[in-house]
Amino acid sequence: MSIRKTLASIAAAGLITASLLAGSALGASAVPTGIGGQHQTTFTPGRYIVTLVDPSVATYRGGINGFAPTKPDNGKQLNARGRAQQSYGDYLAGKQKDVAAKAGVTVDQSYTLALNGFSATLTAKQAAALSADKAVASLAPDELKHVAATPSTSFLGLDGANGVWAKTGGVDHAGEGIVLGDLDTGIAPENPSFAGDPLGTIAGAAPYLDGTTTTYAKADGSTFRGVCTTGEQFTAGDCSTKIISARYYLDGFGAGNIGNASTGEYVSPRDGDGHGSHTASTAAGNARVPAAIDGVSYGTITGVAPAAKIAVYKVCWSGPDPKSTTDDGCATSDLLAAIDQAVADGVDVINYSIGGGPAQTTVSPTTRPSSGRLPLASSSRHPPAMPDRPPRPSTMRRRGSRRSPRARSRAMRPPSRSETAAGSPAPLRRSTTPPVPRRSAGHSSPPRASRSLARRRPTSALPAHSIPRSRRARSSSASAVSTTG
Repeated sequence: MSIRKTLASIAAAGLITASLLAGSALGASAVPTGIGGQHQTTFTPGRYIVTLVDPSVATYRGGINGFAPTKPDNGKQLNARGRAQQSYGDYLAGKQKDVAAKAGVTVDQSYTLALNGFSATLTAKQAAALSADKAVASLAPDELKHVAATPSTSFLGLDGANGVWAKTGGVDHAGEGIVLGDLDTGIAPENPSFAGDPLGTIAGAAPYLDGTTTTYAKADGSTFRGVCTTGEQFTAGDCSTKIISARYYLDGFGAGNIGNASTGEYVSPRDGDGHGSHTASTAAGNARVPAAIDGVSYGTITGVAPAAKIAVYKVCWSGPDPKSTTDDGCATSDLLAAIDQAVADGVDVINYSIGGGPAQTTVSPTTRPSSGRLPLASSSRHPPAMPDRPPRPSTMRRRGSRRSPRARSRAMRPPSRSETAAGSPAPLRRSTTPPVPRRSAGHSSPPRASRSLARRRPTSALPAHSIPRSRRARSSSASAVSTTG
């Protein structure tokens, strides 16, 4: 069995690929029920994802004069850098601009690889005009989703003498030659679960820098190419032979809607929340990393595929109010941009631990991609409450029961780095009704550090090997890690 297929079987068995719940739409109407929206005649102003009828680069089988098929063969990945793929992608981008221009719309973000569509802020009149265009398949509100997670290596059958790891070369080789794309709240690069060597400049088996581009020859013979995007408390040196690429997406959520360093948010790939580091270490954290919270040892932790490399795509953000969950989230438009880029970079697996409220449709822009990448998605056993919220400047997807009194270990904050407020952005309008925390019977997690205690403790007082944890209380979401005494 190839390494890639091995990782796929491990991940498919463990990190449950499930239907994603549609998030709460803010300031936009429901998804049209028919092609072109002919069953919907009224719209409200807001931010939308406009999907066109032409197939994306990942699904195009041919038939348009002058453009060769670009869909990958069964079992193959999309070659996003191929001549045919780039040519057809340019055609789609041009057609998107034409469709938008006819309705007097400005394209905010364009998607061509995994989805053929664009995001845009529309008036009711513009939305109606686009829905009547035969080139448009649907208009979906830009929504707010939630981060989420599920357990555990023994439950998955990974460890033990007869486990998947033992049958595929051992835990130290699980995931070799694979790149995991983690779409979440970013990453804490100093955590030992993500330890790696500095990137060199000489081509070889290990990832290396070609100028500012990280290049990595993967197990399937193709090449991953990414970049280490710098920003607030995140430098090029934070990337390594483990974290080989890091990007962030904020256009959809809006820079004016996030917190700052004083509340644990950073305009960079840095994870101030903990959930992204939690999911990345669950899927691809290093093997046998000692773990502790507030001085209490929990043995060691190991990711599902510890030899895999990690590419970070930060798409979920914390709002300015540290006591509220209603101003946090992940904009669908940012998610789509990150998915498109992950495909272009050449990831093998996309980890997508993000969900929303009760589903209104089984089809959404984020569930359509078909590019030869294995999507790993979280499932929800209990839908959250749907608070009645007024429209926001941007419609986004909500991130679960974040920041409860029991949540957020300070271990996820950068060690011994100054945190000065960069000015408080205008607060988002929000409901006073918080989402219902998701809980699942039969699973338990180690206790989280109290948030109030974590905020008072100096970072230096925490052990360097603290477990990556989210700041939300999620007793239903034990990490998919191996814990030994």
